Amino acid sequence: MAESKEEMVERLTAQVESLRKSIDAAEKSQAAARAAERARNDALENRRERERLIEGQRTADLNCREYQARADAILEPFGRTAPRAMPLESSADYRRRCANEVAMRLSADNPLRKVDFMALPDAAFFNLERQCYADAEKAAISNDSVPAGVIEARSTIGNDGMRQTNFYGRESFVVGMGRQSRRAILVTPGEIAAKKMAGIW
Repeated sequence: MAESKEEMVERLTAQVESLRKSIDAAEKSQAAARAAERARNDALENRRERERLIEGQRTADLNCREYQARADAILEPFGRTAPRAMPLESSADYRRRCANEVAMRLSADNPLRKVDFMALPDAAFFNLERQCYADAEKAAISNDSVPAGVIEARSTIGNDGMRQTNFYGRESFVVGMGRQSRRAILVTPGEIAAKKMAGIW
């Protein structure tokens, strides 16, 4: 029996609809696969970025520990320690902050005491940092680094592991313990008798 026109249109419409649904399902499947692939790539990239950050932080922490140990060795005689590194602080910024702390221990007439190491360009910083640390080592055993009228105790640990405390200042503490000097005139007993008779004594 021959198919009528309406039946044929109906059958073709059903086939087109079925084909459209198949295409839609395939497109959705492909879109989901692309989204999953993007999500996997993003997750992989995020993990790599986290690993890079963690490795960078480890390296920065190692560098910060090295800079802290150097500054601690210089600041120890002054009874100070280097500041701790702040979270996520770069090792370069921390190194400069340590140099500022060391510079504060220099004698008042040292021009490096007024330098802001955070603002220096790299080339200048490296040269001045070296000079600052060398000057601070000298200041640790110098009376000139102590303000006038102050006596400061500075302790170091020797090679034998024993702590040694030295006192530094521009004047000795003994100066404040003495009496004010008085003038004395030596006279013989004969001079005393003569002055008494003259009414001078």
